[in-house]
Amino acid sequence: MNKPKSVRHYTSGYNTINNILKGNGLKLLETWSAQNYENNYERTISIDEFKKLNSTGNNILTATLSNFKKFINYNMENIVKPIVPFDKFGWRWATTGISSKLNLPVSLFAVLDAILINGNGEFNKTIEFKNIIKKLCDNKYEINDQDLIKTLTREENQDVGKNIIENSGNYWRHIGLIDPSGQNATVTELGKSFLKGIVSKDEFIKEIIENYTLPSPVYDTNERQLFLNNSITIYPFRIILEVFESFYQQNINPELIYLSEADLKKIVVPYSIEYDRIGASNLVSLILQFRDNPVLFEQWPNCYNHYGDDKGERMINEYLFFLEAFEFLTSNTGIETVRKVDKKYYATNKLKKLFNLGISNINYDNVKITSPSIVEFSIELFIESCKKTGLIFSPELIYRFTASLLTKPFVICSGLSGSGKTKLAQAFVQWITESENQYKIIPVGADWTNREPLLGYPNGLEPNSYVMPDSGALQLILDASYHRSKPYFIILDEMNLSHVERYFADFLSIMESGEKLKLYSGEKRYSKYIVGTEPDEKDYIPQEIEWPNNLFIIGTVNIDETTYMFSPKVLDRANVIEFRITPNEMKNFFAQREELKMKSLFIDENKDNGGIGKVMGASFLEEAQKKASSKITANEGVNIILNNFFSELQKVGAEFGYRSATEIELLITKLGNEGFVGNEGQPLKDDTKIDIAIMQKLLPKLHGSRKKLVPPLEILAGFCLERKKGSPELAEQVKTKSSYEQFIFEKRNSTIWEIKYSISFEKIERMLKNVIENGFTSYAEA
Repeated sequence: MNKPKSVRHYTSGYNTINNILKGNGLKLLETWSAQNYENNYERTISIDEFKKLNSTGNNILTATLSNFKKFINYNMENIVKPIVPFDKFGWRWATTGISSKLNLPVSLFAVLDAILINGNGEFNKTIEFKNIIKKLCDNKYEINDQDLIKTLTREENQDVGKNIIENSGNYWRHIGLIDPSGQNATVTELGKSFLKGIVSKDEFIKEIIENYTLPSPVYDTNERQLFLNNSITIYPFRIILEVFESFYQQNINPELIYLSEADLKKIVVPYSIEYDRIGASNLVSLILQFRDNPVLFEQWPNCYNHYGDDKGERMINEYLFFLEAFEFLTSNTGIETVRKVDKKYYATNKLKKLFNLGISNINYDNVKITSPSIVEFSIELFIESCKKTGLIFSPELIYRFTASLLTKPFVICSGLSGSGKTKLAQAFVQWITESENQYKIIPVGADWTNREPLLGYPNGLEPNSYVMPDSGALQLILDASYHRSKPYFIILDEMNLSHVERYFADFLSIMESGEKLKLYSGEKRYSKYIVGTEPDEKDYIPQEIEWPNNLFIIGTVNIDETTYMFSPKVLDRANVIEFRITPNEMKNFFAQREELKMKSLFIDENKDNGGIGKVMGASFLEEAQKKASSKITANEGVNIILNNFFSELQKVGAEFGYRSATEIELLITKLGNEGFVGNEGQPLKDDTKIDIAIMQKLLPKLHGSRKKLVPPLEILAGFCLERKKGSPELAEQVKTKSSYEQFIFEKRNSTIWEIKYSISFEKIERMLKNVIENGFTSYAEA
């Protein structure tokens, strides 16, 4: 063991070398591995500054590098062997009866096109279906490979049940192009979006790379359950992409920057279970070590040979071949559908472009990059953008707004007219989206009595025509369905100018049920249809739409004599955020008033319409899909306060159900995310998170008369306080005070009480004052 003095010498030498490397634009020591050590070493010792400091420091720098090499080799010799969670764990591709020719874009899309033309899967068990595929192969897709045509058409077999969908349909289901849940081969919105030309081939593959997960929905039920039982979700294409990125980030010989079937089956697949912990850079080191000395890895788990033949290995290889077929990888043998064990796959410029998607436009000093195209969502950057544009919002309000969106995609912003409700919503959606096509600000009309202003309607005079709404809402919903990796937003301005329960009923229902949004029945309809002409498939409006989980609804609400109140049905399904302006905020506004510069939320120097936070859109969506932490459920303090509030709210018919309880736990979880901090720069306190949840989820349904509300409001106010230890007995209060003033005077006695939930307490205080002075109050009016 080194003596302390030696340790200090080597630590100093390590830091000195890193400073030299950084000053010369070279990779830091942390990126060195056993494979690139010699190249890096020779380059480093040739630097004049290194030579000078090394000679005057008794060769401490070369000694440091020598010890660092021992450290690297020790780490490689003491690798912890991966442990697989169950016997048949692996990356299975579609089904065991696969054909690599299906990965070719022409065959993949020809069959998809045929399904859509032939009644979207309703009539695939017909000779006509085979004829359609044959016609598409010959004409539209110009496929010359006769063996491939026979594979796709199964024309040599006159049994109509023997067709490509019946035999290999799970391939299209596997990559998300056919709905895996239905008996018919129904093309998904992603598949339709490509066929309609809404997304390009490259955009389609990018969508697959970002969203493709294992276990696949077409896995055997028992195998899929093993993944779920072990809480395993793997993004195989992302891992492949990040490994390539890490190859290039490290100073490695370009000849070694490739992936092979062997690399995947021996290193990448076994470690994919622990990928969050291991990371791409460690996988690269292991891959290079494996290539140098395969014997070290002979006893590692078998994650590929579960079928008694080479099918498991073939299926691992399909992931690489799929990317090659779409020109994101290239190989030393060229595209061949015959598997070759020694085939090496190299990154193309297409793949390299995904490494730095938008990265150069943001200062990432305090931002984590979780994948090449996904940058971790950072609330601090949005707060900073707001300040630069002259928007005056407290960090706490921004926390509440963003955490609410992450909890549930329906948020209501309520409060004083002109307090910034619409402006905050507009600022956020402009900041996090790539283009204006990802959001719509829709003013709600006072004459909205049904869903037509948002969803349009089938033309009653023409059976093939569908009338799109002028609001643009339906087109945005369709776009969100086609681009599931991007967030989309609808801002309903002045949402309560009409009865929300009327025009918004379909939205409220499907948000909860997961059912599809039905637009019409009967014959196919098109948004642009001219009688007597052949309709364009890109104008086709589907009969029903699965509610896209990347769509967020933000409603703004003013309460006055021109607006309608919300029903509990609406309030129960949203987070309600109240916007108020304090005297200090108004004073600061007049003192520091600046002209709003909303355009600075965009990246002007690149003439890019995308907002500064656009590269965080995918991360924002990922965070929105995460559920509540089990720690919240086990928190006794949270349970007690929720039970207390439930009991009192039940007395006035404003209690909450299981849905609200679950969403409260989820909101508290989101408010605990990194970046949501208090005044001291520390994570928000538990009391603050509970306070916000009470304010947004429990109090909004309260409304009623003085007789009904005063007793429970006083008790709820008491729940928001905590009696100080050793506080004196209550002094006799001034008898001339009204009951409200006397009650609040007592509760605000700082020698006795400490306000635990200040936001909720102040709201209850205002409601008490209103109900006593006016005989009636509601959450919205107080």
